[in-house]
Amino acid sequence: MAKRRQVLGAVVALVVIGPLAWWEPASGQQTTWQRAQADKKLQIVMASGYPPFSFIGEDGKQTGFDTDLAAEFAKRSGLELVVKLVAFEGVIPALIGKQTDMVVSIYATDQRRQVVNFSDAYWVAGLSFVTLKDKPPISSMDEAAGKTIGVLQGGFSQRFLTQNAPKATLKAYKGGPVEILSDLAIGRVDAAFEDRDVVAYYLRTQPGKYQFGGRLFGEGQYAWAIRKEDTDLLEAANKFLAEAKKDGTIDRLAQKWHIGPAATQ
Repeated sequence: MAKRRQVLGAVVALVVIGPLAWWEPASGQQTTWQRAQADKKLQIVMASGYPPFSFIGEDGKQTGFDTDLAAEFAKRSGLELVVKLVAFEGVIPALIGKQTDMVVSIYATDQRRQVVNFSDAYWVAGLSFVTLKDKPPISSMDEAAGKTIGVLQGGFSQRFLTQNAPKATLKAYKGGPVEILSDLAIGRVDAAFEDRDVVAYYLRTQPGKYQFGGRLFGEGQYAWAIRKEDTDLLEAANKFLAEAKKDGTIDRLAQKWHIGPAATQ
């Protein structure tokens, strides 16, 4: 993969926000989308550390499939993209607390739909067990019994195993796959349970170290989270995503970032 990652056209400002950061709209009468258009800025929140979807590149800049896709939305809308990074468990609270306009790089789940709206899905992922290459692979929930499995705290993987592998011991991590796979490498967990496209990045960049199990589980639909009252932003997002699917933008980005059919290239 190229050492330098360039976001598609839009200017990206990177801000790391804490729990007390607050965004104030220009006018209480404006919708979020109207404010974004007036200010010429679209603010998004995402968790970093999830290559190839969202991570800090070798040049120190936020990059990845989801960053590129959001940047293209901002570019076509004539807006500057402002990226704010928070820990994963904080992305929905940041949205509800009006610290941002929308959340990208997140699964649309029924639980989250209770508090936010989601755009149409633009990518479908699956979860897989990951073990060290010299250990037996895990390809079923029964094989996970008695094992300690690393999962993302508050993530879809944690909820899925809680419901489907009650005999496994789950160790939840705030740091995402980087932290989980680091502990897997030194034997603190027996396996990881993660988005297969995310882990494929590590298998590609650290060959011979990890292996997938033989099955995919669940179906994670990537979408953008938007506050329930922001129906005009939701409409604009869905219009863009439909165009990006039709004109090949999403397929081109998938190939660039080696996800889906291009994951093994």
